[in-house]
Amino acid sequence: MQSGQLERAAQLWDAVLAREPGHPKALLHLGQHMLHRGDLARADSFLARAAAADPKNPLVPLNRAFLFQAIGDAAGEIAALTQALTIDPYFLPALLARATHYERLNQPRQAARLYKDVLTVAPADPPVWLVQPLERARAAVEANRAALDRHLRSRLEETRTRHVEENTERFDEAKDVMIGTRKLYTQQPTMLHYPRLPAIAFYDTQDFPWLSELERATDTIRDELLTLLRAEQTEFAPYVRHVKGVPLNQWAELNHSPRWSAYFLWSDGKRVEPHIAACPKTSALLDTLPLARVPGAAPAVFFSALAPRTLIPPHTGVTN
Repeated sequence: MQSGQLERAAQLWDAVLAREPGHPKALLHLGQHMLHRGDLARADSFLARAAAADPKNPLVPLNRAFLFQAIGDAAGEIAALTQALTIDPYFLPALLARATHYERLNQPRQAARLYKDVLTVAPADPPVWLVQPLERARAAVEANRAALDRHLRSRLEETRTRHVEENTERFDEAKDVMIGTRKLYTQQPTMLHYPRLPAIAFYDTQDFPWLSELERATDTIRDELLTLLRAEQTEFAPYVRHVKGVPLNQWAELNHSPRWSAYFLWSDGKRVEPHIAACPKTSALLDTLPLARVPGAAPAVFFSALAPRTLIPPHTGVTN
């Protein structure tokens, strides 16, 4: 069978059945063979016997679903697929077949919902036979998302005109998360997760009345930074500094690397006096801000410098 010699394989399976009439694999594969040849009556007979011989094998109802599809029995097809998934809810070929069933029935929303299940359980490195079906699944899911987005935009247009002065950013984020066009990020700090703080991806600047004063000082801060870069380049030290013998994961490339460096004014709650003296205007501005005061931990204030074409990998901080 694996070398493509299907007729020879069928002869050998027949020989197996001659010795053991209830052999489950022989019954299944002969059923598949007859299905491939278009001999649906014999395929049905073999698969019915296979189901009796091996009731816990999801491949049997899957092939019966293909049989029902061939004779145009949609109800029988979905019942057989349901049976396969009752045996194994994560059986990927049956999940795919169920999604394509609704796609053939021109029910794109239902098909897309089921294709999402396929994409959830599909392996990260799929076998060759699965690559094209997964591409089809992604296309169906994306097409459904786009159609749903257009539908909601149309339905919401009149409501938006009545609330044109309102900030709808939070509502829009909820809509996008619901239809899957935006990912919902949750805080997963590496050290301390303080309970019941809201998980807000991007804060509104209006929540921080001191921020405008800091922004107005941008030119002053930049001028002092440019002076530092000309005079104290060697004071910029690698930002990622993991000790030897610990798992580095995404930090392996940047560990102890000058490609991402920092110039600390405050480090772990302590002033770095030579650096503060080199940036008197920026340091004076920091004294006016409500910095976190945690002995041995905060504040931490620094200039962060990336070399060209350096990427910071996705990561979480130490606390939320």
